[in-house]
Amino acid sequence: MDKTPYLLKILEGGELFFVSRPQKFGKSTFLQMTEAFFQGKKEYFGNTALRNVGNAAFCSDRHPEERGDHGKWIEYPVIYLNFTHLKHFTLLKKFRKGYSDRIKSIAKMYRTKLPNYEDPQLSSLILALRTRFHLPVVLLIDEYDAPIRQALYSRRERQPKYAKQLMEFFEEFFDSIKNCIMAKSVRLVLVTGVSRYRLTSLETFIDLTYDRKFATAFGF
Repeated sequence: MDKTPYLLKILEGGELFFVSRPQKFGKSTFLQMTEAFFQGKKEYFGNTALRNVGNAAFCSDRHPEERGDHGKWIEYPVIYLNFTHLKHFTLLKKFRKGYSDRIKSIAKMYRTKLPNYEDPQLSSLILALRTRFHLPVVLLIDEYDAPIRQALYSRRERQPKYAKQLMEFFEEFFDSIKNCIMAKSVRLVLVTGVSRYRLTSLETFIDLTYDRKFATAFGF
């Protein structure tokens, strides 16, 4: 089933989005499709609704036809963070180290220098990519809640204190993303998770979880 029309609806609807679905429910696959779309891999979209739309016009909120970029493909800088890779940590210090290593890895992949390599920040990476590519960044956050759930519900050892520290981390994390949106450095933020924890910084995200228009968007 072609899921690309749902991506088009998202792009026409705003910049900050969140969706909650159970595990193994197609969330990562949808993010990977979005990543390929913004990376300009048009060969992946030959038999889809986006085949002749292209991605060039989506550096703004206007429809492709309005910009005259209909059908053109370019490569956007894409940051893909999958927090399932960081769920095995049990100390905030080690979690932050793993997170920092991922930020450095993305910067290295794009051959982009960070202002503070010892303590890299997501906002710094976004700004550096925005400056280098002269295009807004696409930010895909997969299973943001995986480390929190692991800390709260691990069969071996539950760690409510660590879970609280992670919640504080993600409050700052999402706040920094919203600041980048305000600075026009980010085109799209799409966050997935199994649960939506009470984070103030997530309240302004458009929640697709119970939106009937997206009922079949996730799940292949």
